[in-house]
Amino acid sequence: MKMLAWRRKQLPELGTPQGVELMRRLLKHAGRPQPIGTIYSASKLSTPTMRKTVKAFVQRGFARIEPDPDDARRSLLQATPKLSSFAVEYARRLSNLH
Repeated sequence: MKMLAWRRKQLPELGTPQGVELMRRLLKHAGRPQPIGTIYSASKLSTPTMRKTVKAFVQRGFARIEPDPDDARRSLLQATPKLSSFAVEYARRLSNLH
């Protein structure tokens, strides 16, 4: 039960399909910003649902949005070190469950 409470406190959106999908995508492309539109279109979930999840990740400091230096019309999303640290700690806690 402690594990679930910790995860909910740190990143409650991880309890949703869109939260899991966004975290997976950000970690997979760590260090390489991704166009936000690509993230929305690659998702099987609705754009408003993903937009809300992206906003939550940014507000919690797990991701950041920056302008695309090559195209002023686009914004890029990138994982922060906080997300990487969270993923390491989450994996550590999961491995200690058994």
